[in-house]
Amino acid sequence: MSNFVCFEPVSHVADAHNRGSVDKWNGLPVLGPGESLAAGCSFAVMWGDQLTSKSKSRRASEGVAAIC
Repeated sequence: MSNFVCFEPVSHVADAHNRGSVDKWNGLPVLGPGESLAAGCSFAVMWGDQLTSKSKSRRASEGVAAIC
């Protein structure tokens, strides 16, 4: 078991460079001159007894990752 975690957020799905798809949902976003791309995410780290059934469902519905 390791004592660290590394998040590497990216703007594309796994293996997008090899898929050949360039639409915004399934591939690699392609931006033209002056265009931008923004996103956000949240992560919560919870240990042992902090992970009750209620907190797991609430966090999942909020799109927050729970790691133990």
